[in-house]
Amino acid sequence: MALCLIPVVVSFSFVILLPLLPNYLVVASGMSSRAAGAAMLLMTAPILVAPLLAGLLIRRGLPSRAVFTLSLALLAGGGAWLAAVLRPDMGPAALAGPLITLGVGLGLNFGLVDGAVLTVVDPRATGTAAGFLNTLRLGSEAVVIAAAGSALVDLTEHRLSRAAPPVRAEDPGAVADSVNSGDLDGALAGLPADGRADLLDVIAHGFTGAWQTVLWASTAVCALLSAAIYLLLADRGPAAEPAGRPGTQSTV
Repeated sequence: MALCLIPVVVSFSFVILLPLLPNYLVVASGMSSRAAGAAMLLMTAPILVAPLLAGLLIRRGLPSRAVFTLSLALLAGGGAWLAAVLRPDMGPAALAGPLITLGVGLGLNFGLVDGAVLTVVDPRATGTAAGFLNTLRLGSEAVVIAAAGSALVDLTEHRLSRAAPPVRAEDPGAVADSVNSGDLDGALAGLPADGRADLLDVIAHGFTGAWQTVLWASTAVCALLSAAIYLLLADRGPAAEPAGRPGTQSTV
């Protein structure tokens, strides 16, 4: 069960950002869609390298449990780091640290979880174990992304509705919907040119506050789940090493 919870941590820390963060970068940081997509490579590119690092660590004798612990710490730490530094007009340089940390965190357990799960169940139950793991992975991704998207809209609307009357949007709910879909032009439609700059500043700071709330909440969930996984893995005692190292024993 402990190993099956790791993909849930990934959903709360990494997957939650993939469809939603580019919209923030377009609206609050003023990036183009192409630039926002390129910035996301800071988070996804390390996945190509980190599994090799995980394999090297295991070949050097590091227990799988230690690799999982490092991975979970990076995922939770990367989310907290992003929440702490997130601000309007931030560029790729400010994003690099937390996004790379998250990418390495996912890469360290990428594939390792599946191999570990299949080595600790009866060979006749490997199909069931793989199906259960993928159900948790895909199900948690769908639920977390939907919940985060809804929370961002509600929190953004709440902050916009509290703005002072001169810069308050006429329909905070519609503006919140637009900015969370990356449609800044729709949010500013119908406003005179001299009023757009002030409203844009309110939108950027309100959107940032909503994102920080969601990031801190998801980081708290990741920290709690990671602590539970660590304790559950500690209670397992010695177990088989993931596939690829037959005949050896370690702590999974």
